Amino acid sequence: MKWWEKTVEYYFIKQHVNLNMLFAPLDGKEEEKASDLILGNIDRWLLIEFKKSKSDIDKEKVKFHDYDAAKYRLQEKDNHHCIVYGELNSVFQLKGKTYFSKKPFSIKDIYQKGTDLKTFNAYIEELTRLKKNHTETSGSAGALACVAGVSGDGEITQCLTLLDYANYYQLSHTMQLMQSRGNTPSHTISRGPSM
Repeated sequence: MKWWEKTVEYYFIKQHVNLNMLFAPLDGKEEEKASDLILGNIDRWLLIEFKKSKSDIDKEKVKFHDYDAAKYRLQEKDNHHCIVYGELNSVFQLKGKTYFSKKPFSIKDIYQKGTDLKTFNAYIEELTRLKKNHTETSGSAGALACVAGVSGDGEITQCLTLLDYANYYQLSHTMQLMQSRGNTPSHTISRGPSM
């Protein structure tokens, strides 16, 4: 059987995301009200990066100015930053590890790995500061990472690209870095009027 990184991502979404809970991109006036309600129902946040196989995980190292320094700074904080990859042992299955600490976990337990919004945002900003920009690496590092919001019921209710997430939560450093890599938001998610 032959598979690709996108195969892993699609298989994960098919098996572990309740598609009835996902909503279309949120644009426009009525959707402004809904976006805060929808994203407000999320209790935990995850950053999921998909790799074709276990052997592809080490390719992440080239995305950092100094991978060892990044690992030292973030390995104790990466429980919500996951790598999901495919493995074939008579049947195709998904496996998971935390990003820096490389702790294996069962994919069925991924919903428990999220963290609160404040911790997640601080982690994302620190992570992007430690990564190289697009011109220093091959490919758009982080562009295909999935930011998943997990409800109190333990269901993934939102899947966003990292750039769309940074745009919504106004994580300026992350947005600037991702855009310098040639990435643009796939759509606008409005926060609605400020209070």
